[in-house]
Amino acid sequence: MPKDPVSRTHYAVVNQLTDNIDVAAAREKHNTFVNELNKLKNDIRSSSDTLERMHTGFGPEVEWKKLDGTCVDKVSGE
Repeated sequence: MPKDPVSRTHYAVVNQLTDNIDVAAAREKHNTFVNELNKLKNDIRSSSDTLERMHTGFGPEVEWKKLDGTCVDKVSGE
């Protein structure tokens, strides 16, 4: 660390600015990773829900799974 007061003040200010930049960058990376983690958790939850429904809602051999998310309408009569 410099010995004269002006250089010490400059040194302290530069260090504080550098620390602030590092903290901001770390916070941004943290937020990015948290968002990615949440997306992955949602994907896992969705896949788990689909797996649970596989044997109850898509037929005994999962033959109707290919229609998952498809709206099918049948008009009867006439």
